[in-house]
Amino acid sequence: MPDALAIERLSKCYRSISARHWALQAVDLLIASGSTVAIVGPNGAGKSTLFRCVLGLLEPTAGTISIFGRPSSEPESRARVGFFSETASLPRHLTGREALRLFAKLSRIAAPEVEAVIDARTRALRMREFIDRRVSTYSRGMKSRLGLAQASIAEPDLLLLDEPSAGLDSEGRRLVLDVLLARRDAGRATVFATHILTDVETVADRVVFLVSGRVAFDGPMSAFARRGMACTRLERPESPALNGQPSGNDEPLAVRTRRGTTVSWSVPDDVAHASLGLEADQPASNRVPVSWPSLEEAYLEAMRGHDDA
Repeated sequence: MPDALAIERLSKCYRSISARHWALQAVDLLIASGSTVAIVGPNGAGKSTLFRCVLGLLEPTAGTISIFGRPSSEPESRARVGFFSETASLPRHLTGREALRLFAKLSRIAAPEVEAVIDARTRALRMREFIDRRVSTYSRGMKSRLGLAQASIAEPDLLLLDEPSAGLDSEGRRLVLDVLLARRDAGRATVFATHILTDVETVADRVVFLVSGRVAFDGPMSAFARRGMACTRLERPESPALNGQPSGNDEPLAVRTRRGTTVSWSVPDDVAHASLGLEADQPASNRVPVSWPSLEEAYLEAMRGHDDA
């Protein structure tokens, strides 16, 4: 089966009279059928521009985009894609149910199946309390749920989501994640951009780190978290020896003390633990095995590295 989405050397340049701005620069990205991929990065990294190019809403400056092996410009290709963005407009004069009927018709769902499909989406996203109210009365979270229901109503083979959890409370976020997990179990591909890294850890197979329009990392989350640093923890009574900052390779290593007894060192991968002078003279009961940073810690560390570059 061809990849759900294949992007090769995709670039997008915005031009003004006096300057150029490259929103995307030679982006390569493959999304396998049935995979769930998260795109993370700071504001302005190019995440939304990437989606808009895939959908044909923006003309790329260079590069190619294929959906299930066919050019993305073909209507048959786009018919296999669903899309939701937190900034998308919904028909305010309609009720939620009427809006979903409209989207179901546009998605060419067979008329006898429409109401059953709407009921299934309503149950999955717990919209029964407001589905028959006008969209103009909806809160931001209600609109997000309706938007996700609209994007997924035809169970597209490829679903693109731009900040799907924005504006949602804990229950709403959980429902969104359940939808993504159900799609993965059904073998359908999903690509979502988000700033909520705990969501990434929960549902994503891969993470793509986009910075200044370039792919800075593309791979499993475990590999992203381990790139560049590991963390060794030592617990022992308060001691003057812990007041300094240990070093490795003649470079200082970060030290953090918690509750007066636990010290955490952030250690680059290429620095051996022995260089800290901790292993040999500490009782085994005081040692804690190596642990890796969380995705959020790794993301913030990567961002600091790009800011310093």
